Amino acid sequence: MNKNELASSIAKASIILFIIGIAGKIIGFLREIIYANNFGLSSEFDLFLTVSAIPIVINTAVLFLSQHYFIPSYNRIKNQDFNSSNIDKYGDEFFNYTFWWFLISSIAISLGLVLLSQPIMQFYLSSVSVDIQNKGTHIFLLFLLTIPINACISVITAYLQANFNFIYPVVLQLVLNLIIIVIILLFTSTFGIYILPLSFILGYIIVFILISRPVLKKLKFTASKIFITKYQKSDINILISLIFIEGFSLSYILADRYFIGVVPEGGIAALNYATVIYLLPITIFSIPLITTIFSKFSQSSVKTPGSMVQDFISASKINIYIIIPSIMILIYWGEYFLRLFYERGQFKASDTIITHQALQYYCLGLVFYSSYLIVVKLLYSLSEYFKVLIISIIALLLKIALNFILVSSLEQNGLALSTSLIYIFLFLIGFYFAHNKLNSNNKFIHISTVIYFLINAILSYIASNIFILLLNIDSVLTNLLGITIFLFLYVINSCLLDDNEFNLIKDAIIKFLSLNRIVKSKVV
Repeated sequence: MNKNELASSIAKASIILFIIGIAGKIIGFLREIIYANNFGLSSEFDLFLTVSAIPIVINTAVLFLSQHYFIPSYNRIKNQDFNSSNIDKYGDEFFNYTFWWFLISSIAISLGLVLLSQPIMQFYLSSVSVDIQNKGTHIFLLFLLTIPINACISVITAYLQANFNFIYPVVLQLVLNLIIIVIILLFTSTFGIYILPLSFILGYIIVFILISRPVLKKLKFTASKIFITKYQKSDINILISLIFIEGFSLSYILADRYFIGVVPEGGIAALNYATVIYLLPITIFSIPLITTIFSKFSQSSVKTPGSMVQDFISASKINIYIIIPSIMILIYWGEYFLRLFYERGQFKASDTIITHQALQYYCLGLVFYSSYLIVVKLLYSLSEYFKVLIISIIALLLKIALNFILVSSLEQNGLALSTSLIYIFLFLIGFYFAHNKLNSNNKFIHISTVIYFLINAILSYIASNIFILLLNIDSVLTNLLGITIFLFLYVINSCLLDDNEFNLIKDAIIKFLSLNRIVKSKVV
């Protein structure tokens, strides 16, 4: 595949993933609506969020770990000086090696957590009654069953993505959410809070069966044994580093859950609902871009390292261009979305206010978080694992310290603010390391880009408010029309200023639509 074809395929994949991402967010929101309707900001839902934190963090870490370890290593192995007829063979051996070791390790982790379940529950739930601790233990043990299944799914997903099959794994995430929704709707009245871990277990099993079908013939335990003797020593240091990196990076949720007895009842649940809204722009816009650009980073680091600087800067600026208006919408119109999606059943109007406050604090770090996700992908592609590890350790220590400082005065909002401050730190130090590694002279281009698009967004917001005041319409239409006018003005400003990011996105959409027309005409 030449450079133009690769760029075109990445653009098309990003747009397709964007479309699927919207569908996924709609389904994901439906799931959260059901959570809010059934449990609201209740102490029982706080309990579920607290005891499920460790298994969820492990599952998320394994998903990221499999991608960050497998994709660069897989591309490196396939681009070594092997005979062309053996390229697929070595790739399949590495896939088997990774799959079986991830499965064995995840089973060992689950068994270890079973043995440690009582001390873990006492650490997090020391301030609650014995009956609640027992309920928390049961939920925790049920969730541990998902860890080995998730490990298998994660490795297969990474393998498919390394071969530029981005769509199928993302579609199966939609399937997972649909399964969870159906089970919760049908059986919540029967099983109560226990339906949440049970729905995840069944969902993971079904997704594993579906995602394993394309690779089932490639899975051979003997192939992994062969591969160990060839590559284990060279890759083991990378794998160990990544385990610690992902563990530290995702431990913020564990640091927050520790304060379940400090924040008011429903505070942990409010953070959860706010996080779901907060991650909307990243899931819909940033993740498709980051997923596709990571494979390009990995290939460029092997074949054309000189192109990485421009790819890195372009990806970062496009991400910032999209995320900045998203921040403005969530800060100023976030309460409208919370009422629209959550305010029903057990989720009251007062819960909306509490959740929106947490959301506003989270939004302060949104653009920095989404940008750091890109720089991490770049550093992984350049095998800078040690630097990412050091950054992650420092960030976790700062997060814990900030939690203790801020939670006493701001309660759950202090936990959200500490997270935003950490993302600002990660953004600054991560981009400094990246530009030094690439020998780039544009060390401040990302900060200047944030300021540039932030000015555009602020001016667009002020102008949209003036329009709304002049129109003098009712409150329901005010929110929808305000958001529409704001986005319209933001895009118009970009068009008038001939922003390169706007033009790149516009060209990608035009090419994608043109390709669809060509495909349809051929079918006809």
